[in-house]
Amino acid sequence: MLPWAIVGTLVIEIFVICFFNSIQAKKILVPTISIVLGNLISFLLPYIFIGIIPVVFEENANFFSRINHTAEKLPFYIIGIGFLVLTLIIELPIEYFGTRHKVKSKKRLLATILAANVFTTAAVAIIERTVYKGHW
Repeated sequence: MLPWAIVGTLVIEIFVICFFNSIQAKKILVPTISIVLGNLISFLLPYIFIGIIPVVFEENANFFSRINHTAEKLPFYIIGIGFLVLTLIIELPIEYFGTRHKVKSKKRLLATILAANVFTTAAVAIIERTVYKGHW
């Protein structure tokens, strides 16, 4: 599901942010790079954190084995309120500062970045809970 979630999230966020802020097709490159970069960092940062922080009884484990241990430890839903908050903390400034010079209204830009991220996070959370068996 992950590749489809990534592609869908990027397409929706790029469309919403560019369409509702009237960013012309010829000026879409910088906003697209900002959106992709923000999503990439917000996706990778939790895994980097997991890989760096020692796990109890596994303090000698390497970076990748810590990530693998966490991923295989138990089935749990990844997308939730905490994920949304982390996404907004990371993506909002990256997407805003990368796109603000291409729009007329910076308030509208903030609102559309916020709305696009809330929508895509909620959609992926619903899909995750529908497709996969897990628990909180």
